Amino acid sequence: MGVAHIVLIKIVSVKKMSKTLCIDTETGGLNPYKSALCSVTIKVVGEDKIKTIYIKPTKNREYNSDAMRINNLNLQELNKKGVTEKEAVEQITQFIKKYGGFKPIFLAHNIIFDAQFLNVLFYRTKKIMFTDLMHYHPIDTMIIMKVLKQSGQININSISLSSCYKYFFNKKINGAHTSEGDVLATEQIYNEINKKFKTIK
Repeated sequence: MGVAHIVLIKIVSVKKMSKTLCIDTETGGLNPYKSALCSVTIKVVGEDKIKTIYIKPTKNREYNSDAMRINNLNLQELNKKGVTEKEAVEQITQFIKKYGGFKPIFLAHNIIFDAQFLNVLFYRTKKIMFTDLMHYHPIDTMIIMKVLKQSGQININSISLSSCYKYFFNKKINGAHTSEGDVLATEQIYNEINKKFKTIK
């Protein structure tokens, strides 16, 4: 049994247990302990239930100019649209409980990045870990694409979200580097990966 087949079995077995929530974050930098969490989008995979939460500028958080340029956010917009960190945690928790059920599956592209920022946010406000709300078998489309690449199943130079999206759809992501645009792209990539696995003999 090849590595790609093992990954497929893991995806299928986990999918049968619970709903899958696709999540993406946009941040003010790369350090989850210092950089601000600016926006979070959560979507139920295969359904139209989706929520984007913006977080107001928070004292003592980093808002790196390069990061803000990439995610096309600014402090004025965050102050207008955003909620406090505590309110964001409550809204995220409510969405998970309402639409994800008990221990939904966490789907993301480069999941460790999003998980770290969300864990720090939750621990800072509620002294709990975000990942404790989720199933212990997450799904990372970036890792799956890396396995497919290394096993020779696909020919791709980079496993970035934009490169993976272009591989499957031959176009750029609509709304790239926004949490909502990247969530929708990740879900589409995930669906295409499942189709790809079904063709592997």
